[in-house]
Amino acid sequence: MQPRTSESQHFSCFSGKIPFHQQKTSGPMRLLLSHGRLDLVRLQDSLTSGMFYHLSYIDLTNNNRCGNGLLTHILTSEGYQGFEIDVRARTSWDHYPRSTQASLKVHAFNPTVDDRKSQMYFKAGVFVIGNHADEMTPWLPVVSTLYDASGYIPIPCCSWAFDAKYDRSHTPLYPLPNVDFANTLNLGGDGSNKSSYSMYRIWLASLGLHCGWQVECEMLRIPSTRNWAIVGKLLRVG
Repeated sequence: MQPRTSESQHFSCFSGKIPFHQQKTSGPMRLLLSHGRLDLVRLQDSLTSGMFYHLSYIDLTNNNRCGNGLLTHILTSEGYQGFEIDVRARTSWDHYPRSTQASLKVHAFNPTVDDRKSQMYFKAGVFVIGNHADEMTPWLPVVSTLYDASGYIPIPCCSWAFDAKYDRSHTPLYPLPNVDFANTLNLGGDGSNKSSYSMYRIWLASLGLHCGWQVECEMLRIPSTRNWAIVGKLLRVG
């Protein structure tokens, strides 16, 4: 599935499709509109790159603030098939067209339980997204491996490990391929990679490697200070 618009056309394509309610009430949405563009190019590259095309996605937004359905609305408008699942419905969901609402699902996904409803969303080859998914963030490379996903992309906000808040002094890294691994991630800042947020992204990348994925870090042009993504591109062989 090829993207239908060039990078310069993304904003003009989507701005007219964003519900009026979102435009008038959401602070981040106003900032996004004034910014003039929406950086989905890297996300679309992840969805359509490689030797195959990723035809479906799932967006895990199990937290209290970020499940507004906007990303799902944009991907649906671009022709991608998939779901956003959240623990409860959001007020904003009612303001999207029916085509978007059909992809917004209430489901308390528990990655430690193999239930049939979750299997309905996690089809083989699905591309897994975690947009500020908080407690779900570290589970993305795990469930992507277990459900035979084609790739994954968490955009981490609050730092969580599997069963508690991430603590860089008590949460060890998974084995790294070499001592310069952190430098290859291009994490920004002063280059020391010593901040808590940098250490968390390094930990997430090491977790992805441990689960068998090729990983890289990308900075997204979105209206948030938490605008870094860790991309799991392909499962490594051997």
